[in-house]
Amino acid sequence: MSLGKLVTAFLSRFCLPLSSSQELAQKVNQGCPEWMAETIKRDLTPFRSLTLSLKKMTEEFLNIPPAHTIVKFQISENRVFVEQHFPGDVDGRIKTYKNKLRKLCSTFPMPNLTFFICIHDGLYQDIVEGLSSDFPLFGMSKDYRDQGILMPDYQSLTEKYQVLKDLNIDITNYTMSWRKKIPMLIWRGSTMQLALDRSTCYLTQENLQLFNRVRLCELSRDFPHMINAKFTRLVNGGEFLPYIQSLEGRRMSYLKQIRHKYQMVIDGNVVSYNASGWRFFADSLVFKPDSNMVQWYFSALKPFEHYLPVKTNLEDLVEKVQWARKHDAEAERIAHNGCEFARNFLKAIDGEVYLYYLLQEYRRLNFVE
Repeated sequence: MSLGKLVTAFLSRFCLPLSSSQELAQKVNQGCPEWMAETIKRDLTPFRSLTLSLKKMTEEFLNIPPAHTIVKFQISENRVFVEQHFPGDVDGRIKTYKNKLRKLCSTFPMPNLTFFICIHDGLYQDIVEGLSSDFPLFGMSKDYRDQGILMPDYQSLTEKYQVLKDLNIDITNYTMSWRKKIPMLIWRGSTMQLALDRSTCYLTQENLQLFNRVRLCELSRDFPHMINAKFTRLVNGGEFLPYIQSLEGRRMSYLKQIRHKYQMVIDGNVVSYNASGWRFFADSLVFKPDSNMVQWYFSALKPFEHYLPVKTNLEDLVEKVQWARKHDAEAERIAHNGCEFARNFLKAIDGEVYLYYLLQEYRRLNFVE
């Protein structure tokens, strides 16, 4: 047994608190969860048959438009180096990844690596199509049909899925009995969303049917006894449209939202990151419209096991809420499954585990100078 495993075993046996690095080492020593291994394998497969030139990748990186916000990361002799060529308006995201990589290096002997991360919200089509096919790019979300390597988003890595002040939603400090929850679907959010046909993110009076967030708030207006959905922030043209203004409502605290049985996870410009993550921790039934957009843990989520699927245009949403009300025990089972998955795999340390195994597999690609 390695020294690290002996130390972890000793601390566990005598109930001494583990440091953050010791806890990470303990989780990594448990092995890579099957769903993580499968996602990593799928994302890396397009690059396994290629010879990847680090020189060519760096040259291409230097010519990438600044708007694509791509950052070069290097691990050398267990030290982390960062290079960027755009204004630092996303410094917090870069700092998060740098800190997490440093933590990996302080916990394990990491291999020397060069890799590139798109710090943008997602790997948009124009970003992916603008790169060579032999340029492996990391990103926080993507269309599952597009090339790109998913990695944990910066919000999951910094506990932003933890939304209750002074209460721990992701472990045991916060619990609420299912039967005490309000049997309604709840949602609060902004008008910020990419159209369903990916043509625009700007709302006009003529294209509102392309935004299922608009449809969600319309259904709330038409079925107020089942759905409580309001816009709390009008942007991307919505602030200029009286019709959208009529769908605006007051903000609602996370604590009040968690008291509802049914939660809606719905895409924004890409996925909704912490707005989706915390809902799985809430021990409520998650409703999720069909979408091509995925992030690092989506492949592990199974419809009718972890969430209730809904058609993209929400035409069956009312029917699905009615089903949940009539099948309360089944709805509770799915809600608990989703919550259990979140508690096991969506804490910040789980993102660190994913990042560790991702880089271990990435190193096995065929790199040349």
